[in-house]
This record gives sequence, structure tokens and C-alpha cells, in this order.
Amino acid sequence: MTDLETYPGPFVVDDTTVPDAKGITKALAARALAEPGFEADKAAVWWKNTVARGLLHPYRRQVSAARPHFLYRFDQVFIAAVLHRMSEAGHAGEEVYASAALALNSFQILDLMTQADLDTGKPVPVSNARNPACWVIANYSGGWRGFDFEFCTFCHKTTGQVLNLGRVHHRETASGTDWHLGAEWTRRSVWAVELDPIIAHLTRPKPKAH
Repeated sequence: MTDLETYPGPFVVDDTTVPDAKGITKALAARALAEPGFEADKAAVWWKNTVARGLLHPYRRQVSAARPHFLYRFDQVFIAAVLHRMSEAGHAGEEVYASAALALNSFQILDLMTQADLDTGKPVPVSNARNPACWVIANYSGGWRGFDFEFCTFCHKTTGQVLNLGRVHHRETASGTDWHLGAEWTRRSVWAVELDPIIAHLTRPKPKAH
């Protein structure tokens, strides 16, 4: 791969030579993420490393440019911002970040249907949102406010196994995703970040790049 950006998967990213005005580049993502102390050049390096860890997912690779580059959707910029807040809070370990990214990138089946419907063999409904991050963004755009991302540590009461799991939550409607764990699990700790300020920051007016 001639691109300085690397993506280890798990999704196949097709090459394209067709212009794509909707695609977000690393440079645009870095400008959106940038803030005092985390300027665009630092954000670009952080973004590239986070993609290389498989935590963010491009959907296409533009190969007609002088320097081929990946293209991303806005939900990946949003997920990157949440992961950066986790980094600021001192979270460490690949398993921790992989679990958080998965919670934002993928629905669980029980987020979309009840256990009773699943047990009776009903088909899994198709969500209007591609993933939990998109669900938050779409509802925020529709006027909802009061979203959080909660990242919790659970411990199995018998085996002592530890799980780190995340969910998105809307406070007023008590809707979103969940961990879907049984009574044999007990919650040991919780870390939460408000998502409204993150979306507001990412969508703020930005000066034109020179």
C-alpha cells in the first residue's frame, strides 16, 4: 500500500477513482477534532494511529489523488472524538479501546429486538441507523439533547471474569443501547462522557484551510 495510512480490517475497503465529495479525509477529520492543546497536526497523527489499530473504519480509498487516501463517514469522526476523551481520562489497553469502539460501531441483536422475539425465531429488524454512533447523531440532528456514552466494568460473581462494555444512552427517553448481561454480573465501575458537546464541537463553523 502506497498510502501513509494503514487499515488492518476487518472490513474490505474498495479502491475508487470516482470523486466523492461526501467522503471525509484524515485532514478534514483532524480539523474537526482539533482544539487547544490538540491541534490539527497532533489530531492527524492520533487519527492515523487509531485507524491503524482497527478502531476506525474507512469505507473507500481514493486512489486517483496524488497521494491515495482513505475516506470516512462522519460517525467515525464522532467515534474518534469519544475515544480521545477516553484517552484524556487515562484509559489504557487495546481491549478497552476495542470494546468501546465496538459499542459505538455495532448494534447487538438485543438492541434491535427482544429476547422473546429472538427465541421465537422472528427476523432481526433493520435499524434506521447504521450503528449506535449514527443513532446518536441522527437524533441529535433531529433536536434531541442529553446523550451520554457510558463505559462500565462488570465482574462475574462466580468466576471473577471481568468485562468492559459501553453503551449510548439518551437520558430523557431512557433509550439507546445496553450491555444485555444477566444477574450473574455485577457492575464494578462506570465512566461516562456527555456526547452533546462533542457533536457541537465537531460541527462548529471552521475557518477555511489555507
